[in-house]
Amino acid sequence: MIIPEFTKPEHLGDPYLGAWYVDDTFTQEEADAVINEVEVSGKVEPIWDIPETSVTQKFRRLTIDMQKEHDFPHLELLGKKLADYAVSQAGVMFPKLHEFQIDEAAVQIYPADTGLALGWHKDHKDDLYMVISAVLAGSGTLSFTEKTPYKDTAEKDIIANIHTRALGAAFFRANGLYTRQDESDIRVAHAVTAIDTKEDRFTIQYRMGVNAGTYGNVHVNAIKL
Repeated sequence: MIIPEFTKPEHLGDPYLGAWYVDDTFTQEEADAVINEVEVSGKVEPIWDIPETSVTQKFRRLTIDMQKEHDFPHLELLGKKLADYAVSQAGVMFPKLHEFQIDEAAVQIYPADTGLALGWHKDHKDDLYMVISAVLAGSGTLSFTEKTPYKDTAEKDIIANIHTRALGAAFFRANGLYTRQDESDIRVAHAVTAIDTKEDRFTIQYRMGVNAGTYGNVHVNAIKL
């Protein structure tokens, strides 16, 4: 039986659902610095509309290959801070986290008052160990399901919700964090809903192993679902 809890680092593992949410993981000053350097860059673009996927695309996006480009120093510093925090809190339980090195950041800005901003999906198969989702402004709900397949998930199939707020971060388990005896997929199916009615939700997804440069401005779930 899966236990849908999200308040402790051990909830990245089994029998829990596989996510861990923490409020106030960074400061307003850090958030403002990142938002400013991203918006001033002029590189944020509407997401490409890719038909026949399980993901509803209704946001602006910028992917940054941190192996090749270093134009966003505040964004990189924030990622390092969050990764170091995760390792310090959960590295004993999940030794693979000590190998976690962020090499991609995906800025995703969801419009205010959006009902379904990002539809049901699992994170990229190539993500390693952990995905960190930092909320720099606005708020929204992360919903989770165990339904398979998850494409047509309905309200009755949602087993847990996390209300995410500015300055908070969600940590999701990803491939390689640990291996189950039956070698089944440890990734978690989730969606982003109920964006704040007054403010856009500005988020950054920090990842390892994705290779942003190979797919450009395409949402990560378009490849290798």
